[in-house]
Amino acid sequence: MKTYTTVAVLYLVLTAYGTALAVEPDVVALPFEPPVAHFFKAEDKFAHPPEIIAPHFLFPFEARRHAGAFMPAEVVVLVQLDGKGFAKTLKVLSSTHEIFTQSAIAALKKARWDFSDETWFYYRAVYTLDG
Repeated sequence: MKTYTTVAVLYLVLTAYGTALAVEPDVVALPFEPPVAHFFKAEDKFAHPPEIIAPHFLFPFEARRHAGAFMPAEVVVLVQLDGKGFAKTLKVLSSTHEIFTQSAIAALKKARWDFSDETWFYYRAVYTLDG
């Protein structure tokens, strides 16, 4: 009887922990654009809500060597917020190289915005070794 109780408690703890984890955003590398009315600001698609936790774009270590260190890179991602301020969907619009795409996606997954509705906006990440 004691074994069943222990297993039941362990199961409940693991279930509660699993539901508390943040849901991973859906990442798509195919271009897509929602209707203009769904953007945060229809007149400026790159405008976004205020950031609570700003994305921190790290220059990928692999690109610091050879010619990659001298070429700037840019990644444009279409972000959909989930109503809690986290990224629900990340859709890559353009990127100069896959290494920078993965770095931008990782940064946007960790970011949080101060907005309580589902909305879309473009986010441009520019990578340079300046400063």
